[in-house]
Amino acid sequence: MSDLIVPEEVDPVLSGGGLLTPVWVEKAWGGELWFANDETRKYCGKKLLIIRGRRNSWHYHKTKDEVFLVDSGTMQLIYSPMSRAPTLQDDIGRAEKIILHPGQAFHVPATMRHRMVGIETCWIIEASTVDLPGDTVRLIKGD
Repeated sequence: MSDLIVPEEVDPVLSGGGLLTPVWVEKAWGGELWFANDETRKYCGKKLLIIRGRRNSWHYHKTKDEVFLVDSGTMQLIYSPMSRAPTLQDDIGRAEKIILHPGQAFHVPATMRHRMVGIETCWIIEASTVDLPGDTVRLIKGD
């Protein structure tokens, strides 16, 4: 990842077409390669790295709708079903767990509580609505 630009703020905005410069954002659990985030067109594209044994925060997004596709490795997705009463959705102890392998995808609608854990080091492709500042609510800290 050494050939990627790491700016102070992440904003790989699309314009009139052409070559884009992906942006690598380091995280304690791995990182995110942002290749699109367009507020006007309302979409975002990322490739996530989750290191074996690491996990991101137990969180949700107020408006962002996401689909995760496992590209390589294996991950556990912990999530709170939308059918649960809102007062129970924050309780990670009552959450569902699913193991996802390469080629499998999972839809996380806005407000669904979720966390990803690397069973093996894995790469995940994220297709989502635009990633806006202040949209993420972290309930339990990740690694």
